[in-house]
Amino acid sequence: HTPFSIGLGDAVFTKDLHFWINEFAMTLFFLVIGLEVKREIAEGVLSNARHAALPLAAALGGMVPFTAGAFPWPPTSPSRLACS
Repeated sequence: HTPFSIGLGDAVFTKDLHFWINEFAMTLFFLVIGLEVKREIAEGVLSNARHAALPLAAALGGMVPFTAGAFPWPPTSPSRLACS
């Protein structure tokens, strides 16, 4: 675990090199995926609502179960409904 620091003046952020490589790789991956989806929606196959319906339904189908699992229904106690 090789420590690697980034800083400016007194503000220094130190993590190991493995952390920095993982963060850079994930940032680059999601940037490229986001640009590709944007291009497809703007001028590609997904610019037609009929062609975009199945990928959109699949994306929502992949997100909804995880979101629903985070908020069990019915709630186990009324206090879960209150904002604190």
